[in-house]
Amino acid sequence: MNSPPGPKAPYFVQHYRWFHEPLEFVEECRQRYGDVFQIRLGEGKGHYPLIMINKPEHVQSILTDDFNKFDSGEGHLALQALVGENSLLTMDGAKHALHKNLMKPQFYGEALRGYGTAMRDVTNRHMSKLERGETFSVRNLMQRISMSVISNTVFGLEKGAEHEELENRVASLMNWVASLVGYTSLTYEPFRKEFGGITPWGAFVRERAAIDKIVYRQIERSRQNGGGSTRDSEPKNGRHNVLNLLVQAKDEEGQGMSDLEVRDELMTILVSGHETTASSLTWALYWLHQNPEIKEKLLEELDSCDDPTDPQKLYALPYLTAVCNETLRICPALLIAFVRINREPYRFLDYEFPAHSNITPCIYLTHHRKDIFDNPEEFRPERFLNKQYTAFEYYPFGGSNRRCIGSSYAVYEMKIVIATMLLNWELRAKDRKKFKATRRGITITPPEAFQLVNDGKRADI
Repeated sequence: MNSPPGPKAPYFVQHYRWFHEPLEFVEECRQRYGDVFQIRLGEGKGHYPLIMINKPEHVQSILTDDFNKFDSGEGHLALQALVGENSLLTMDGAKHALHKNLMKPQFYGEALRGYGTAMRDVTNRHMSKLERGETFSVRNLMQRISMSVISNTVFGLEKGAEHEELENRVASLMNWVASLVGYTSLTYEPFRKEFGGITPWGAFVRERAAIDKIVYRQIERSRQNGGGSTRDSEPKNGRHNVLNLLVQAKDEEGQGMSDLEVRDELMTILVSGHETTASSLTWALYWLHQNPEIKEKLLEELDSCDDPTDPQKLYALPYLTAVCNETLRICPALLIAFVRINREPYRFLDYEFPAHSNITPCIYLTHHRKDIFDNPEEFRPERFLNKQYTAFEYYPFGGSNRRCIGSSYAVYEMKIVIATMLLNWELRAKDRKKFKATRRGITITPPEAFQLVNDGKRADI
């Protein structure tokens, strides 16, 4: 059976490179093996090669083919320990479609617009804690801001003990997931042993249980309040949080979501929305400070906004939009899109993939194709002002029925956080050192070493 070419190195060598130097690994594979190649990350029963594609017409072929030929949830079962069986990440078929329809309204339209003020206020609160002249790790700050935005807009928590506990425990959990031990434990079942709670997996289970306790408590409060407040005190944003909207959501037959289903989708948002957005925000600030002329052009646009306190006015700014789009192109938070697993033998080009093959578009490789993007290694927001790209040339949030449901929310947050920071604070890079991307769990992010200096509020300078 004809199969795509790929590295001959043992699977554990490929797995090491996939974890420690993923960008270099896939780029080398494309240069050596072409537009379709496979890598091996495991061996034995249940382990199939990961087949990568990146050419737009190939991406289109996979993403637009009959959904019923593929499963995707099965390819993310490693995440089930984090997000549960009722997550959009791990479901397929009719159940996936039902949950997506229930979830979608919480991230678009009026609901989305209701989150803007909270995103702005959270950013101002965290930035105000920085002393003038203080040097700070951008990635660490963006993780705190992103987590606080989720606490506020998803759970309705703003301040207090529960807010702090949730943020601290989620940060601890995600640090574990991002580690080699965590990544390996989630990927390979033999490592998922508690042995009385003394193993790393046992520590993970305890942390997850503590987060579940907080989440279920918030669900109970929301139901008691009829989907109203979930805060210790009355929320200033009223009903504008995702938890309340999920509790109220009903399908066509008037059926709502169970507590377990709500819990799993809330965990999905925590896992998939926290690190990815923090990574994208960090990259945006990195590229802006690597290219001062681009930062200056963006500041001119922000300063000319007729009402910079209005999140909707900021959201509509064209150059800010281009900066965010270019950030997501050159450094997509996720290396690959959702894995497609063919249910039956699948013919693709000159290849015949056996059933249960893992097929995925590689977002990073597509976004760095020279035949699509001129000088792809150059950060150039103007390319998004001068041209519109297809959904198979530019797809930072995946595509088709597996496109990230929170994509609009993520871009909205990127715009509001970046605009708020640049409008109100004078920031500069500690140095112009170029940083190499690192893997942090499922995301590709700058290292902690990327730092900015806070030179104070712009109004005071």
